[in-house]
Amino acid sequence: SRGDENVLYVPVKARAGYLNGYADPEFIQTLPAYRLPGLNNGSFRLFEVEGLSMYNTLNSGDLVIGSNVEQLRLIRDDRVHVVVTQSHGIVVKRVLNRIDKERKLILKSDNFKDRDLYPPIVVDPEDVLEVWYVTGFISRQLRPPGEIYNRVSDLEARLTILEDLNRKSSRKLT
Repeated sequence: SRGDENVLYVPVKARAGYLNGYADPEFIQTLPAYRLPGLNNGSFRLFEVEGLSMYNTLNSGDLVIGSNVEQLRLIRDDRVHVVVTQSHGIVVKRVLNRIDKERKLILKSDNFKDRDLYPPIVVDPEDVLEVWYVTGFISRQLRPPGEIYNRVSDLEARLTILEDLNRKSSRKLT
């Protein structure tokens, strides 16, 4: 209503069509559009994450919000991006920008446990159709507490047990 662009949603089912129609205004108009708070200056896309290559950062089914990156040299190193390519399709990866030095982008997965299943992808700039910098995500799954939380919880439990033992031993002495 104010002339701001909506956030266009590209579900997994629409990915093949998006690769063919990403530059076609008629196709783009067929994508579901949403208004999200704080996203009113720029061009945004909402992509559904498929698979576990970005696990623990993102889960399959999460939705990532991407802000358009107009020039490949502006890709922020070691940040999560949605990269639309001719050869690999639409991928959500952490990107190492080596455009200036090597004329390459390196797309990495965050899944450390299964890293053999998700090797890095080296992409030539000519293969890249679009890049979207992930500015946020929507998930149906709450993340488990981080390791530091587990450590603090363990220390809290140990301290409580020690305090309890101290109280019991103090009662025996009196």
